[in-house]
Order: sequence, then C-alpha cells, then structure tokens
Amino acid sequence: MKEIKLAFGSRNARRSTVWKFLVTRNDAYVLTRMLGTDVKLSLHESGDCQWSGTSAWVKDGSRKNAERHFVRWSLPEAVAGNDTTPVAQVVVPETQLRRFAGEEDLRGVHWIPAPPPAGEAFAVACSFFPPSADEPRPELEPYKHIASLPLADGRWFVLRLTQVQASAVDIEKARSEMITKLPADFHLDADHRVIFVTRGLGLAWNLVEVAALR
Repeated sequence: MKEIKLAFGSRNARRSTVWKFLVTRNDAYVLTRMLGTDVKLSLHESGDCQWSGTSAWVKDGSRKNAERHFVRWSLPEAVAGNDTTPVAQVVVPETQLRRFAGEEDLRGVHWIPAPPPAGEAFAVACSFFPPSADEPRPELEPYKHIASLPLADGRWFVLRLTQVQASAVDIEKARSEMITKLPADFHLDADHRVIFVTRGLGLAWNLVEVAALR
C-alpha cells in the first residue's frame, strides 16, 4: 500500500474532511481533499518539510513560486532517516466535525470514530521508521497503529492514532483570521474548512482542521 485515505467521524453524520497520506520514492505527502491540488504537506528524504502551495496553486493567479511555502522546517538527519519520533500530526478536534451538504465519493476511506467531546481531538502522528523487511505495526501507548507505507529505501512512513487537547482559543483565532481574508460576497457553508499550522510537542508540527462555521 502506497497511500491511505482517512476521515474522522462517520460518513452519514458529523465528520471531518478526507485526508490522504501517500509516499513517492523516499518522500511522504499529506493532503486534504478540501483543498484539492492546491496545498500539501511535504516530508522529504533530505529532512526538509513544508506546508505549501503546489505548482497548480502558483499557476492559478498572480502568485510567485517563492511565496508558496507557508511554513518550513527541517528534521535532524537521524530523525528523517532512522527514528520513530513523530514529525507531523493531523489534528481534528471533535468540536469541528460537521455534516457535509454536498455529495462526495467516500469509497476507500478509512473511518476513525470521533473522540469524546470534552475539548479532545484525535491526531494522526506521522513518523519515519527504520528499514525493515516486515511492516512495522507499533501499538505502544499512547499510540495505536493505523498504517505503514513502504518507502523505496526500506524505511516506513508510519501513521499512528493518538488523542490530544484542542485549544478553543486557537480554533476561534484561526476561524476569525480566515473569515477576514475572504471576499465580502463569499458564501461560507458547512463544507468549508481552514487548516492552521502550530508547533506541537518535540519535533512535530500540527495541521489542525477547523470548520468555517461555528
């Protein structure tokens, strides 16, 4: 398996957008269907990481290529190639799950039930595991194994589920900042999301999904 699609909640009730995790050669990528081909998280073999606009995003308008990297960071060589430390997390607070109004192809999506609502959020922790002939399936607390995607050099891009606290203050700030940047005639609905990036514990950065409407 070279990719997996994940969503939080359930298909017929409140849920998140669909997230896709994939590997190409020795690099890993994380995308959200909500943003289509415009924005992605890149975790490169070199240790360079960025949450950035894609080449399609640059071509769609007057944007410059130099402006497409929104957040950039680098991993120590040992972590990028041979460690199990989380390097990024996708975080979805339970309070931000919504019913989607539009029709969407949800075939092949792996569903993760929503966590308790008391300020909690589920997080998919992304790590690079050392080379191994067998697929690693780590279950060490506080993580639960979701999937391991093989890289060309024998390493593994491993996804594990954990639970974290979600800051209501940060959520409201991200939502407000997004709304102020929209055109006055733009119509927001339950299908719209904003992703904000925060520094997490250790080396990890968090991509936090927030609903456009309260």
